[in-house]
Amino acid sequence: TKEDKTAAVEKEKVIDVAWVFDVDGVITDPEKKIITNPALLQEIVKRIQRKEPVALVTGRDLGFVEDRVVCYIESEIDSPELLDNLFVSGEFGGTYILHENAQRRYFVNQDISVPQAIIEKAKQLTQEFSDSMFFDQNKKTMVSIEMKDGLAVAEFKPRQKELIPKLKQILEDHNASDESEVHEDRIATNIRSQRANKAYAARQVLDWLSKKGIKPQKYIVFGDNSSDKEMADAINNNGLNIEFVFVGERHELQTSAGYQTTFTKNKLAEGTLEYLREQKV
Repeated sequence: TKEDKTAAVEKEKVIDVAWVFDVDGVITDPEKKIITNPALLQEIVKRIQRKEPVALVTGRDLGFVEDRVVCYIESEIDSPELLDNLFVSGEFGGTYILHENAQRRYFVNQDISVPQAIIEKAKQLTQEFSDSMFFDQNKKTMVSIEMKDGLAVAEFKPRQKELIPKLKQILEDHNASDESEVHEDRIATNIRSQRANKAYAARQVLDWLSKKGIKPQKYIVFGDNSSDKEMADAINNNGLNIEFVFVGERHELQTSAGYQTTFTKNKLAEGTLEYLREQKV
């Protein structure tokens, strides 16, 4: 009703900024797969302590993000209830974690799950590439074939190029090319629902904030890969104020978007830290 909508608007809490971070390359080192600079973690914690919403958006499984990032954030927060300002989206929106009363709540979106027959074929195929990658057993809604820990990205890329057409053939063999797609990023190759992507996950973040009655005046989104731009685009398409902070190589990103794009001097997680330290928001 009109009265309900008016009441909802009145309950909205206007805040200055919400933060949206990709994980691999933006927070964790893409080869070591851990946070290598504790100062970056402290900058993220500082924002949660200020009651600014923080969202982590990744294609990773939730277990990885919990072990490598979330548990450290939780251990550094003074008041556990502040963790309600943290949202974690995994598997491109297929899974996510909400903190409610300082407790983690887990959700799986089965509507965008890849068929089991395709998962099994991809798992078998991975054995041919065991020199450089492994099959992620922890994914709930998708296939992810990931670079081995400690391997250099430069060594992984040629093998990834060999893998991609074989994964596409699996989709064709199962008449699944209309529903699922092969997606590549810096350190993994995925089969996912065509609905599962960084844009979908970003809309989850907006829905989370809407349900909490929080209205940020600005969204600052961090990415290191051209596909991370999907997050910024999705938020911008909702008519919201957006700044996209790109910490990858500048030539990797086309900047035709109608919103502010910032390129950091340092790259990857060091670029994220650079921006957070300098930002006066």
